[in-house]
Amino acid sequence: MPLAIHSPRTATIAAVIGTGLLACSAGPQAGPAPRSPTPRSVPGVVRAETIARGLEHPWAIAFLPDGRMLVTERPGRLRVVRADGTISPPVTGVPTVFARGQGGLLDVALAPDFATSRRIYLSYAEPGENGTAGTAVASARLSPDARTLTELRVLYRQLPKVEGPNHFGSRVVPHADGTLFITQGDRFDYREQAQQPGSLLGKVVRINADGTIPRDNPFVGRAGVRPEIWSLGHRNVQAATLDADGRLWTVEHGARGGDELNQPARGRNYGWPVISYGINYSGTKIGEGTTKAGLEQPVYYWDPVIALVGSLNPGGVVRLALRDGRVVQEERYLGELRARIRALAQGPDGFVYAVTDAPAGDVLRLVPAARSDARTTGAATGSSASARNRATTVRDGTVELPRVTGARARMRDASGRDLGIVFIAERRSVLELTGTLRGMPPGRYAMHLHAVGRCEPPFESAGAHWNPTGRKHGMRNPLTSATCPIS
Repeated sequence: MPLAIHSPRTATIAAVIGTGLLACSAGPQAGPAPRSPTPRSVPGVVRAETIARGLEHPWAIAFLPDGRMLVTERPGRLRVVRADGTISPPVTGVPTVFARGQGGLLDVALAPDFATSRRIYLSYAEPGENGTAGTAVASARLSPDARTLTELRVLYRQLPKVEGPNHFGSRVVPHADGTLFITQGDRFDYREQAQQPGSLLGKVVRINADGTIPRDNPFVGRAGVRPEIWSLGHRNVQAATLDADGRLWTVEHGARGGDELNQPARGRNYGWPVISYGINYSGTKIGEGTTKAGLEQPVYYWDPVIALVGSLNPGGVVRLALRDGRVVQEERYLGELRARIRALAQGPDGFVYAVTDAPAGDVLRLVPAARSDARTTGAATGSSASARNRATTVRDGTVELPRVTGARARMRDASGRDLGIVFIAERRSVLELTGTLRGMPPGRYAMHLHAVGRCEPPFESAGAHWNPTGRKHGMRNPLTSATCPIS
């Protein structure tokens, strides 16, 4: 389940794909970690709109540049879901998966250069000999019509492969430096291997996008230690994201109690199963307690468990506010759904989308409870668009959007990679960018504009540019137009 970090001073973590700014990392914590106060789910703040129904145990969601969604189904299918709820036939070329228990097709992520490479990454439980299995990650190219995968290549295999249907993790998180973080589990009956440096069970690993080992991994060249390892001592990590500074954040399952929010750092040991804030399902103690010298503490933990920040138990969505790397507030929403929310992602319209883990699971859009359901038809685009709906540049750095309030903009580079920069209009009908983008590297960028609420189609620019000094900017070409509800 991906996470997101937002805001320069107080960051918000939710089960959302995205980026923002975290003020700083708090670093390792010496004493006991802070425990969730287990707040009640707050009704009337967020509601869920059903986009698509009938997916079999959907596990992950990733947005294509055109707004369609890639959704994995745990039995081993990859689907394309349109905004109108249309579900495609299974995409062909998906690897064979071990579809038992918690195993199957798990995460899907787009490569940072997807706009030109069409490359995606899949994590899954891979079958081995004699009924064994292990987490694996493969890359493939998605065809232009999104119907098939080609050039499938396995980049990583968890070793040893062992028997059992549980604790595969897994999320795959592409980094801007060309590496991939892969989260995994301890495979349940093999928890002791989470502390064994020669085993890949219970580890977060880091590889290059071509499957090779980064030279700066913490254990490269150390005898008896797998060079893929980034951090160790993990139970079952099923949520992961990067903050704006490229740091990894994860949420992992505890046993009875002890779900953890972590910021896995290079070469650190997070203690499982030597220390834990949970107990065994039988009620017996795990390991040596909750703290031990040389072992890291979580940033925050839950007891009773939530299972994920997109909560499987008791169901709903958990929102965390961070300040200086510490949790300062927790809020819960949509508990009334009683749905196992497996993953969430932020869509190009700015809303959060969820998948529910069920035999007939849904894709949901999470919106403010008071949002109007009104939808309008998009106006013509290009030179034939009506002048009253056409956005125009009135001076460097200011884009006027007639008849629209609450406008937002997201920046993408020339390859289509989301830079994680979001602007929100301060006053009616005007998106003010003057001075905001100083320090941006010279180059061509795309500016994607939309209104709060549903726009058909979204406002989108043909391009934006900066001069070589990076101090000034302007919009080139007219923006496409759309008719949007007023928020």
